[in-house]
Parts: sequence; C-alpha cells; structure tokens
Amino acid sequence: MFTVQPRRFVIPAVMAGLAVVLVAPAFAQTSNTTINNAKQTQSGGLANKQEANIGNATGGSSSTVNLGALRQQQNGGLGNRQSVNVGNTANGAQSNVTVGSISQTQSGLGNKQEVDIGNASGSSQTQVNVGSVKQNQSGLGNKSEVDIGNTSGNARANVSVGSVSQGQSGLGNKQKVAIGNASGSGRSDVTVGNVKQSQSGLGTKQTVEIGNASSGSTTVKVGNITQNTGGLGSNDKVRIGNR
Repeated sequence: MFTVQPRRFVIPAVMAGLAVVLVAPAFAQTSNTTINNAKQTQSGGLANKQEANIGNATGGSSSTVNLGALRQQQNGGLGNRQSVNVGNTANGAQSNVTVGSISQTQSGLGNKQEVDIGNASGSSQTQVNVGSVKQNQSGLGNKSEVDIGNTSGNARANVSVGSVSQGQSGLGNKQKVAIGNASGSGRSDVTVGNVKQSQSGLGTKQTVEIGNASSGSTTVKVGNITQNTGGLGSNDKVRIGNR
C-alpha cells in the first residue's frame, strides 16, 4: 500500500490571474492536509476563475483536512466564477473535515459562487465541522450556492455548521443553501446554527434546504434562519426535514 505522508500546507500569499487554482488533493490512500490561510484575488477582465480543491477523496482513500481561513475575491468583470471544494468523497472514500471560515466576494455581471464541503456519494462517508461560510455579490444575474454534507447512494454524512451568510444586491440574482440533504439510501445527521440570506433588487430568489430526504434518512437541528428581500418579484423558499 502506497501512503502519502501527512503534509502541512501554509499558504498566506495573494494569487492573481485569469485562472487561479489551489489544489491540495487526496490522490492516494491517505492524505492529511493543514492550511492556515489561503487567499485568491482577481480584478478586471472577463470569465476569470478561482478554484480551491482541498482534501477531496475517491475510491478507497481517506482524507483529513484542517482549513483555517480561505478567502476568494473578484472585483469587476463579467462571467467570473469562484469555487471551493473541500473534503468531498465518492466511491467508498472517507473524509474528516474541519473548516474555520470561507469567504467569497464578487462584483460584476453573470458571476457565480460555489462552496461544496463534505458531500458524499456512493458508499463513502464524511465528518464535517464548519465554522462560517460567507458569500457576497453585487451586480446582475449572479448566483451563490452553498452545499454542505449532502449524501446520495449509500453514503453517510455527519455535519455541524456554525453559520452561513449570503448577501446580494442587483437584479435577477439567486441564492441557495443546501445542507445535509439525503437521497437514495444515504443518511445525514445535521446541526446548523444560523443561516442568513439578504437580497435587494428585482426578480431575486432565495432557497434554503436542510435535512430533506427523498428516500434516505436525516436527523436535523437548526438554530435560526433569516431571509431578507427588498424589491419586486422576489421568491423566498425554506424546506427543512421534508420527505
């Protein structure tokens, strides 16, 4: 059996460019990743992309991730994208994920933010502890998504989330938070402190989905959920513990 020795990544630097990718993969049998602080910054231009892929596992591998703070920032431009993928598993893999804070900020048109933490598929398992996730966007036609500890197939997820905050201003924007939802024969145990969504503008949409099960099973504890909208034609939706 080939084993990747536990390693420590310390990345305090600011990285800028058309495509910025931060990768700390679980590409063999075992990976132990620690990141104190990571920051990605871009300004101007079109179709810029920022990615952070940390401790994701597949097959029979396992991953342990300790992430202090990760920040992504894009200023101006069109069609930009930010994505964070931490400790997601597939096909029998396992991950144990601890995240302090994740922050994403964008301004411009047609931008997209994605955060995926500890989601599991197949017969894999995840243990997830997240302090805070914050997303902010200004402009038109933007989209923010947070997916934490959702399962499919025969997967299992144990999820604890302190707070999730999404803020948008502009027209036709969308926000979505999905935590600990289960499909197939999957199972999710979910504890969530606070979820807050705020939007101003026209034709906006907010969605919160926590601990819903199509054919799987979930156990859900939720503290507070707040949705604020200003403008016309807004659509707010909350779904918790539905089958």
